[in-house]
Amino acid sequence: MLDIRIQNGLLELLKQKPLNDITTKDIIESAETSRKTFYTYYKDKRDLLMEIKGAIITDLQEVPKEDRKCLTQHSSFPDKEEIFRLSQESFAHTVQVCSDYREVSRILLSPNSDINLLTRIKRITYSEFMHRGKLLFYFNSQHPSTNVHPSPIPVDYLFEIYTGTLTNIIVHWVRSDDRISTSALREIMGYAQTHSPVELIYLTNFDEQADPRSTKPPLQLLIAKRVANHLCPCLNTWALVVGHFFLPIICNHNKRLRAMSVLSLFCVLPHTLISQFQCAYHH
Repeated sequence: MLDIRIQNGLLELLKQKPLNDITTKDIIESAETSRKTFYTYYKDKRDLLMEIKGAIITDLQEVPKEDRKCLTQHSSFPDKEEIFRLSQESFAHTVQVCSDYREVSRILLSPNSDINLLTRIKRITYSEFMHRGKLLFYFNSQHPSTNVHPSPIPVDYLFEIYTGTLTNIIVHWVRSDDRISTSALREIMGYAQTHSPVELIYLTNFDEQADPRSTKPPLQLLIAKRVANHLCPCLNTWALVVGHFFLPIICNHNKRLRAMSVLSLFCVLPHTLISQFQCAYHH
């Protein structure tokens, strides 16, 4: 059971120092409660932290099911443009929950907390993508010719690129002080799904300071103002994946992927990579 005073007491302390440096006595004093009350609800500080995070995780596990409903209302698989358009609706509840928990999550995702919340968010995103992939992308294992050609990378890396990018965008938004709207965030997620990092960079005017009165298209308006913030999470995911490829190649002489093929991933959009993969969904 969650006691709001004790919750806020711990959160206030996490703004100031790491969890390992916080004692039960600190929490009790910060919450202005008694030792008896604390132990009525929680075993220790980590039990308290787990309950705070548990509330966030529970909601994040439930809302994607509601968001996913709009993807089931189509008789055919959406193309790139449709996937972008659907991003407003297909991420609506998820982004709203992230907004509701933004202040709390910002503290829990800080260096003073632990990485458990981020790890669990990534697992939820990965699991949700396994459901959405069947609704967004057409894979015909019986007739391989209907696919473009096999993906140049293994499926686990493919999913890491796709889900990691979306997760990093949301996490960065939660951590930052940028007060962009939830609608604008969903639009950025839509672009990240359907444009490669190279395409996004070419569409960005790095020298322009965005003006709210501008009549320029949303992408230029958003990214010109926030390229240093919201493009970085996209590029960061791709860079991590590329680095993850090079380590086994260099250290273990793993020859399953050529270095040039890995570098070329920066020029390929996630949607195309997934469309090219003859997936195991139907196996």
